[in-house]
This record gives sequence, C-alpha cells and structure tokens, in this order.
Amino acid sequence: MTAPSPTPVAELGRRAAAAARLLAGASTAAKDAALLAAAELLEQRARDLVAANAADLEAAAADGMEAAPLDRLRLTEARIAGMAGGLRQVATLPDPVGEVLDGWRRPNGLEIQRVRVPLGVVAIIYENRPNVTSDAAGLCLKSGNAALLRGSGTALRSNLAIAAVLREGFAKGGLPEDALVLVDDPSHESAVEVMQLRESVDCLIPRGGAALIASIRENATVPVVIDGDGNCQIYVDEHADLGRAVDIVVNANAITKGFDDRLLIEDLTFLLPPGGIVGVIGPNGAGKTTMMDVITGKTRPDTGTAFFGQTIDLTRLSEPEIAGAGIGRKFQKPTVFEKHTVFENLELARKADKRVWPTMRSRLDSAARDHIAATLETIKLMHESGRPAGMLSHGQKQWLEIGMLLMQEPQLLLLDEPVAGMTDDETMRSADLFLSLAGKYTLIVVEHDMDFVERIAEKVTVLHEGSVLAEGSMAQIQQNEQVIEVFLGR
Repeated sequence: MTAPSPTPVAELGRRAAAAARLLAGASTAAKDAALLAAAELLEQRARDLVAANAADLEAAAADGMEAAPLDRLRLTEARIAGMAGGLRQVATLPDPVGEVLDGWRRPNGLEIQRVRVPLGVVAIIYENRPNVTSDAAGLCLKSGNAALLRGSGTALRSNLAIAAVLREGFAKGGLPEDALVLVDDPSHESAVEVMQLRESVDCLIPRGGAALIASIRENATVPVVIDGDGNCQIYVDEHADLGRAVDIVVNANAITKGFDDRLLIEDLTFLLPPGGIVGVIGPNGAGKTTMMDVITGKTRPDTGTAFFGQTIDLTRLSEPEIAGAGIGRKFQKPTVFEKHTVFENLELARKADKRVWPTMRSRLDSAARDHIAATLETIKLMHESGRPAGMLSHGQKQWLEIGMLLMQEPQLLLLDEPVAGMTDDETMRSADLFLSLAGKYTLIVVEHDMDFVERIAEKVTVLHEGSVLAEGSMAQIQQNEQVIEVFLGR
C-alpha cells in the first residue's frame, strides 16, 4: 500500500484563505468554544498522538538524530496535557479583533478609527517541535486568522495526528476545520512554495535556525516577520518603571542544554529584574543547577541566548570573565580558607588585580579596610574577624562565603541551597541577611526549604523538566494546580 500523494500547496493555501474569510467574522464565544473543544480532544486522543509520535521518534533515531533534538521531538501524555492547557489559556485571553486602538474626528465631521483586524492567512514554517502545531493554531484562531503550517519532515506523523485532532475540535466548536491547514509535503520545495504563496498567504513567520532564516531571505516573496537569531526585545508598558526595564539583570531566552540521552533544560526563558530576591524551586532534576551553570559559564547551552544587562552575552564569556562582570555564585558546601582568619578570607576575596606581582606588592589601604569592616557588619561576623575560619559553625562559614562574594562587588548573586544543614536560628538569621541585601544586589536563591523561600522571595519560579512551570508569589504558587501535581513543599 503506497502513501497518499501530498496535497498541492496551492490548494492548501486556497482552503486556508477561504477559512480565513469566515474566521474574520467569528464571535469570541465561537472561537473560545472551538479552542476548548480542541483542548478536550487532545487529552482524549493522547494515546493516539503518542503512538504517531513513536513512529517519528523511531525513524529519527534510526537516522542518527542526537539526543537533544530527539527529546524536543518527543510527545508524552504530560506534554500533550500542556498543549491542551495552552489552548485553554488562549481561550481566556481577551479577543484582540475589533479592539479600537485610536480614533479622531476630522474638521469635516468624518470619524476615523484604528481598529485591530485579522491578518488573514498566517503561514508558519517550523522545525521538529510538534507542540508548535497546537500552539500556533490556537493563537491564530483566537486572533481570527487561518493557520497554514509547515513543520519538519521528522515530525510529520506527529503533526498530522495533532492537526487532525485540532481540526475536528474546531469543527465541533462550529468553525471551519480549515482554520488549520497542515502542509503534508516535507520536501524543501514545499517550504519554498509556502514562502512564495502570494495569492493566499498574508504573513509568514519562520521558527527555526540560521539555515531556515537564510532560505526565507533568499526565497520569500510574501510578507515575513523574522525575529533573527537570538534577538530578544523587552516590551515596556507605558505605566511601567522604565529604569527597571532598562536595568534587566539577566535576559535568558529559549535556553536548551542536553546531556547524553536527555535534556537538562529545555526552552528555558526568563527575565530577572534588578534588586530583588527570586526563589527557584523544583524537584530534583528540574534543571535548577544547570540554569546556574549556564548563567555562570560553567556550561554552554546548546541553543538560546543569555544576556547580563543589555550587552554582555554570557554564552561567549569564560567563568572568570563572567565573575569579573559582576556575577557571583555560592555552592551548597561552603568553601573558605579554614586556616586563615575571617578577616583574611575577606581580604583575599576582595576585588583586585590577582596577578602575582601586584598581589605580592598589595597593601590594605583605609578604603579596603573600611570595605572589609562593612562586610563583616553585613554578615554579622565582626566579633569573629580574628578567628580561623575552620573554627566557625556551618552557618557562619556560609555567611563568610557570602561575604567573600560581596567583596567582589557583584550585581547578581546565585546561591545554591544556602541554608541546607543550618540550625533553625541560623536559618532565620540567613533570611534576615538576604533581606538586608535585597535592593543593593539581585539574588537568585535555589532552595528546598519552602518556609525560607516564602520568607525571603518576592517572586518564586518553579522549574520542571528543564522549563519554567509557574511564576508568582509563594501564595500563588501554592494554589497552582500544575505545581501541586508536580512539586509539593518542604
């Protein structure tokens, strides 16, 4: 039995254009009903989708696909539930169609308005993430556009199965099933046809690597939105604090890192504003340590970008260069010079030229002594300044190491389980220390003690399977159903 011949791209474009005309006038209620029906069907057909995906995975593995892209290709029932959840979330969003953006009256009485309207047919060419099929179709439908999708050949069976379910769901909601049209020809020529389908496509959005973008630039004749390679922009609302937006400390976008046969972090994206404390929680294997490894240069991501401030590309710097730029990291086990005094530890850690001759000639001036004294006050070890570090309690060693980081004059501190092994009193004093640092420094605190995180953190980020699962206050996190399923507190 031979496989059916692919549908001509031009015909698919005409079907999408016909559906777009109907979608442009669809009510918000109809669009939301279609999205919810599609979400329900995704969950009901999860096993069928996993089975279709298994065939793609088997073929890709046989062709030698590496572990990281193979994992991006993989569908699980949990990931399908996430796709369904995404459609439900889109259904809750305000309908952009018909929104009046501006208006004015001409001297002759003519009223003019700027109103949001659908584009028509939005074509999207993307690589081997089958979940994009659902995400893209849902966003297009909510905004009154038909989606003409062309995924990668490696995910063809998965995409066809997902598209069939979504089309059925859209029809159950009373909308044309051609609101989603999937190109079933995986050839390069079909992609070029989509790029040049001027009679049907109103906007083309490529989602892929440098080779796809280069092909788009060479071949596309339809209007295109290209986001470039790692071009990350920050949107600032007119009522927001512009200074805080400009001073974003870390801007990480679509970070992925694989090891052996699994992904440690996948499509990790976050913005870190200055001066606050962010608590990072998640079960073991969630990607917390790998996230800090990427920020500090210990690990290079496979894909994605990570900027410190507006201009410093962390993926291009070494660990010492990143430390010199203003990022300090503390590991769970304290690392201090135990035979040296507390004062001497801080002296050794101060920001200075560490080459041999400058170090041998270095002498403490009054400013350096004042800096050490201020740090001793901050970490509450002034009365222990002459004591060997090896004689300190576990908690005091932790505070000393934090003081050593402060001597480097950092902007950002990454603290990995800083209160592990501490007494209750030391934990409380650590919370007071961290709160005293907020505003002067930005802190990322990875910690399993939920009471401690709730006490110190303005925002809590939950990681799961290498991605951000949820963000918000601790109260919001504790009420989040997805978090409850994945991660319970202390």
